[in-house]
Amino acid sequence: MVIAALLSVHLAAGFANGEQAARGQGRFQGEPPRLETYGDPYMSPPLFATSPGMMFTINGFISQQVNVDQFGNNILGDAANEPSIGISPANPDAIVIGWRQFDNVASNFRQAGWGYSHNAGATWTFPGVLDPGVFHSDPVLDSDTEGNIYYNSLFVVGNDWHCDTYISPDGGVTWTGPHFSFGGDKAWFTVDKTGSVGHGRLYAAWSTAGNNFFPNQFSRSIDGGFNWMDPMEIQPRRQVWGTLTVDPAGDLYVSGQRSSTIYVSKSTDAKFGAATPSFDFTVTVPLGGSFASHGGPNPGGLLGQVWVAADNSNGPTSGNVYLLSSINPPGGDPLDVFFARSEDGGLSWSAPVRVNDDPVGTNAWQWFGTMSVAPNGRIDAIWNDTRNSGLSNISETFYSYSLDGGRTWSKNVAMTPAWNSHIGWPNQNKIGDYYDMVSDDTGSGLAYSATFNGEQDVYYMRIEPEPPIMPESFWLLRGRLLSGGLPDLFDSDDNSIVVRPWITLSNTEAPVQIILDGTATTDTPAELGFLVESRVSISNLTQRIELFNHVAGAWEEVDFRVAATDDSIVHVLISDNPGRFITPNALQMMAKISFKAAGPNVSFPWTASIDRANWTIQP
Repeated sequence: MVIAALLSVHLAAGFANGEQAARGQGRFQGEPPRLETYGDPYMSPPLFATSPGMMFTINGFISQQVNVDQFGNNILGDAANEPSIGISPANPDAIVIGWRQFDNVASNFRQAGWGYSHNAGATWTFPGVLDPGVFHSDPVLDSDTEGNIYYNSLFVVGNDWHCDTYISPDGGVTWTGPHFSFGGDKAWFTVDKTGSVGHGRLYAAWSTAGNNFFPNQFSRSIDGGFNWMDPMEIQPRRQVWGTLTVDPAGDLYVSGQRSSTIYVSKSTDAKFGAATPSFDFTVTVPLGGSFASHGGPNPGGLLGQVWVAADNSNGPTSGNVYLLSSINPPGGDPLDVFFARSEDGGLSWSAPVRVNDDPVGTNAWQWFGTMSVAPNGRIDAIWNDTRNSGLSNISETFYSYSLDGGRTWSKNVAMTPAWNSHIGWPNQNKIGDYYDMVSDDTGSGLAYSATFNGEQDVYYMRIEPEPPIMPESFWLLRGRLLSGGLPDLFDSDDNSIVVRPWITLSNTEAPVQIILDGTATTDTPAELGFLVESRVSISNLTQRIELFNHVAGAWEEVDFRVAATDDSIVHVLISDNPGRFITPNALQMMAKISFKAAGPNVSFPWTASIDRANWTIQP
């Protein structure tokens, strides 16, 4: 197998020789360093030679090399990193990935490379670069609902630092531009696809270093990226190295860090085209430690960005705002991936949740933490991880997802072979500063870079968690069904089964008990989950979830809490001997959901509603 032979060579290579990345200094004292600077002159590609392009499957996840020639071969002697991805909601089979293209690894001169696929990532066309011979870096791609793909890229010549926007109406085949977009080092942008009053707006933010418009670092386009307003400040923190998102109301959030502290700013008027945008507030978000950049697996670059994403689903998590980043926690562990959630429009945030599930203190690097949110509310997270190698330069790329607003996360799974982040450097010792991903209801598309070929190359991976297992039937052990049927349990759509209490044999017995059954795909899963979306009509009720333990022949409680009067999701995840809840061979699973008064002062009649229930399995 080609990949096995290549990896055996590259993993033994250790640290590659490479000059420290030219980062320069901030233009003003106390500002962050410039991460992108003009260094070497352009060098043409070395003598044209190829090797087989890379395509492989690990744990069911397929990776396809993107920067290939017309025959699907890898081009030797170049480098490609720091990819970003745009997928059109109007045509999900049309995928465009942009990256920093180094035609010759002997020079750190980079250009705006891109590739496109019109068959959902099965094959790729790499036409070249947008402006041949022109220095471009920091590619960021996004799309609008009409199918346009936008490519924002940093342009640097001498003391001229700005960003250009290119627009493709045909899935990356042709482009208009460049359209001057202000900008600067480490810019990011987003397109409002919410259907709100700001629908179609483009918002961009960038660093205070490598910035000809300092201290201004934010701009907006209200005409589809052709023209941009004069930039303005993000006060008071001027955070950098983050991303942007738009919530269902069209409100804008800008994340980032300053002096290793995480900040989020919110604007409620940027969506109004006639208004000069302002930021309502900036809050500090404790995220489990401090932001760290450079060193370890990526000596000359970032170890990740501060990702912010809004939940634009129709379910009970709609309107939530999420943060995720690779963070240096207290103690000796260098980096973990941490997550936090806001349910009040960014004013307050949950306690941080550690997404990577290796034992605390493993001293592994979980770097390039990246997040996206699906239209149905599922949160996807990926990162590079050294847990299995014990070496800072040998990583695998891992994945986890959450179905309950980030309260619980699925068992981590490796999606790639191990690879060496210290080889293939294009005369600068980093593999870029970020990855990028876009989620849909069934999975996500990931653009990432790695060195499986012994060089830095760009890959596309389609990530699809196992689909949920729907209940095949339900019945009431206690309670009276008022409305609804089995199909109402399949989706988060406000169509529910509604049950009222019924006679019980004792005061300790719950007057509403609903039993569901389903069929598993295996009786030896690595993890078993059970999800319930429910609500009750009054307060002072409790909700209990039990799964039938087929080994013990009895019900086993897996969750107990106060029942919510608004739609609420509970996702129970079991990785310790989950097979006990599955009948061997027959693969039967049973769940019981019970509702009961928490005390004597309960008004009757009350009802319990279940909008969605399913099992999740990780083989």
